[in-house]
Amino acid sequence: MKKTEINELKQESILKQFLTGEVKFVMGIVTISLGVIAPYYAIRQDIALIQQDISIINTNHEAHIQDILQEIKEMKTAEIELQKQILLISNN
Repeated sequence: MKKTEINELKQESILKQFLTGEVKFVMGIVTISLGVIAPYYAIRQDIALIQQDISIINTNHEAHIQDILQEIKEMKTAEIELQKQILLISNN
């Protein structure tokens, strides 16, 4: 081999080593970034689902309260009617 061929092979080897090192560095950065970003978005999704569940629970709770209030009103009306009947019977 000639000296120029040896120099070219050395330059190619150095270039390959440099590029390999750069690729490893970039892959390391990407891996670390994904390791941080993926859990962040998973946590955000969990929070959104929890907020949705809380909203559904609140809606159901409000509906139950309205039903209970309606039942109380109906019971009060029935009680008033019964008291009127009792007063009528006792007055006769």
